[in-house]
Amino acid sequence: TGVKDPVYLPTGQLTAFYSKHHGDRLVRLETSGVPTYAQPYRMGGIEPNKKVAVLDVVATAGETAVFVHAINRSFDQALEVTIDLPGFRTRDGAVHHLAQGRLNDLPKEGEPQQIGYESTRRISGPAQPLVVMLPERSVSCVEIPLAR
Repeated sequence: TGVKDPVYLPTGQLTAFYSKHHGDRLVRLETSGVPTYAQPYRMGGIEPNKKVAVLDVVATAGETAVFVHAINRSFDQALEVTIDLPGFRTRDGAVHHLAQGRLNDLPKEGEPQQIGYESTRRISGPAQPLVVMLPERSVSCVEIPLAR
């Protein structure tokens, strides 16, 4: 009817977010000290799991940067992470692309219809190791520039 402007649903919004911030090669990574929690819910034939990582992390690289993608599944705790890239020559600084959103589909007065919103902030200082705070209930992409 054209009464409301079109908006992305959450899945489409995060697909667009990832499409803007990624490299063309998967980077092998190792994690340590990642907290876990018990996930007690059954979905159809999928059994509950006693140990689910609070962080889901993947890394990609392109010609100009390494991209570290992280989902912080904690609903109430920001997590500080350290990113170390020993196989890469990096430049100092990084960019933290962040996607966050509401917990429900209905916006309050004055909020946009779209559930999620994106922000970007610069991180100054040495790139290796790089310490980044991942807010609760968020999807992050940390873009670390490569030296040429």
